[in-house]
Amino acid sequence: MRQGADDYLMKDRMARLGTAIDSALSKKALRDEKRRSGQILEHERELAQKYLDIADVMIIALDREGNITLVNRKGAQNLGYPAQDLMGKNWFETCIPAAHRLDSKQRYKAFMKEQAELNDNFKQTIITRSGEERIIDWHSTQLWEWEGDVKQRIGALSSGEDITDREIAQMELTKKSELISELFMVGKQFGQTLDLDEIYKNVYASISNRMPCDHFIISSYDPRDKLIRCEYVIFEGKVSDISQIPPLPLNQKGQGTQSKVILSGEGLYLADYVTFRKTSQKAYYVNQNGVINHADVDEKEHIPRSALIVPLIREGKSVGVSQ
Repeated sequence: MRQGADDYLMKDRMARLGTAIDSALSKKALRDEKRRSGQILEHERELAQKYLDIADVMIIALDREGNITLVNRKGAQNLGYPAQDLMGKNWFETCIPAAHRLDSKQRYKAFMKEQAELNDNFKQTIITRSGEERIIDWHSTQLWEWEGDVKQRIGALSSGEDITDREIAQMELTKKSELISELFMVGKQFGQTLDLDEIYKNVYASISNRMPCDHFIISSYDPRDKLIRCEYVIFEGKVSDISQIPPLPLNQKGQGTQSKVILSGEGLYLADYVTFRKTSQKAYYVNQNGVINHADVDEKEHIPRSALIVPLIREGKSVGVSQ
């Protein structure tokens, strides 16, 4: 028995030899069959993984809790992890940005409870190991198993394509198309009038269509006397009286918003306009009625929080600013 025997054979019981041999051969055949079945199963598993790895799309499988049970080479590469590091990790905690995580988890839980269906095709923002957010176009199918006579959901299998660059290109194309359309309309409006006030009003309307714009100012600059003159003001959507606004001398050091833009010939975006304004040597405050004295100004109410100032260029030289 210590040497692996299955039965005792007594000298006086040789009749049992045939049965014992048959039993031993049957057991060996069964062991061999199990071994071959295991080898075949392992081979098929490896072959299936190779098929998944040569696919040029991400392939991810999740269990009931949203844990990763399968990921192919493309999926691991796009996520920035070794494939083995992703196995068993929760998809939502590991690969979904915090801003989208709760909603994505709730949708998946509702799907697993059969309270909602899984969309066959959807876009999802993921986060890579390096912290970069990417947009994936997923195609998904449900995974089922039978428990007795009941068919139950056990997870989801998804294939996905990284479409981030395509989405960005599409957004840029849309922006350019909208800009061209808007420039066409503005140009058409400009061609209908030579009245500067009407032209300024059309420019303001165009800007307001693209971004919030509470105040709009057009100033001209004359290099002969180096003075900046206010030509047009809109305050909270209404045209203001500019007759009381005196000209400003150009600051050769570039202090002050308008002087800086005129001298550099480049646009200026100020996220904190109040702080930057303090570099100006002179400042005037206007509303729909004209000039407001400095002493009467409540900066919390009347000073813009941010500003975008661009130069007006003619023949390569700054002739004013729009802000």
